[in-house]
Amino acid sequence: MKKIDFSKIVVKGIDGKPYEVTDKAGVKVPYDFAKALGNGLFYCGKDLHISELGQKIYHHEEVELTDEDLKIIRKFIDTGFAPFILLSVNPQLEEMIK
Repeated sequence: MKKIDFSKIVVKGIDGKPYEVTDKAGVKVPYDFAKALGNGLFYCGKDLHISELGQKIYHHEEVELTDEDLKIIRKFIDTGFAPFILLSVNPQLEEMIK
């Protein structure tokens, strides 16, 4: 089992700086990978357990993952996000898993 806090993952843009998006108020804020991942897992999870993990990830909680959970989440990340996000996320995730 691995404990991972996805809110610590920083997505970087082409310039190497934290990638920013515009929020509802029109203010630029850092892209929140934990919220994006948690939201995706919550709504698209194939079972209750994955949806619950998604909810915890969304709320920036550290989650304890089995090897099977990690496999499912990694597959979701690899297929659900743009390549530029994967360039930032995958190395950081590998470091957390060690």
